[in-house]
Parts: sequence; C-alpha cells; structure tokens
Amino acid sequence: MLDLPPPFAFGFPEKFSSWRQDQLTAIEKIIDPRGNVRATALTMPTGSGKSLVYVGGGVLYGGAPSSHLLDRPQRIAFLTSTKALEDQLTNDFHTVGLVDVRGMNSYQCL
Repeated sequence: MLDLPPPFAFGFPEKFSSWRQDQLTAIEKIIDPRGNVRATALTMPTGSGKSLVYVGGGVLYGGAPSSHLLDRPQRIAFLTSTKALEDQLTNDFHTVGLVDVRGMNSYQCL
C-alpha cells in the first residue's frame, strides 16, 4: 500500500488535506511501475474523490515534472462530459499545471 505525504505536499490545493484509503488504492493501480499497461480504468462511486485520484495519479505518474514519482514525464489528458466539471477541475488543479482546452469549433480538424 502506498504511503504518500498529504495531497497539498504535491501542490494540490490545501482543501485536500489527506488521502482517503480508497484513493490511495486507486492511485497505486494508476502508477504501478510493474504494470506494462497503456491505460487504466477505474470505477468509483459519486463522492469518493475521483477528481483527486485521476489528477493525482496523473501527476504522480509523470504529468508534472516537479512532482512525479516515477521519473516518467508524460502528458495526461482528461475528457469531461460537462463544462461544469471542466471548470471545477481547472479551478481546483491549475496549481499543478492543469490547463483547460475546450471548444471543438476552436480547433481545425486535419
């Protein structure tokens, strides 16, 4: 089982003061260096802290050069189904480098 410092130690907002046990289990599945997988899918219920899990897993796996654990800098992408969730994620996680790219009509399709 992972034993991580609190989320704010990685640059997450201070409102995320501690990890929940299920969040640590999920993040461990995301960043497991033994697995040779291209993608990880998790199912978590409403209110379980999914946002911190997938952003945290992305950052710790290699999404933010200043904080990744596995020395694998990578780009991580999250697709959302609503603009409200996109706003929430951007507001909560801009401190770790999350940027908002939206508006299909704003980009040319080659």
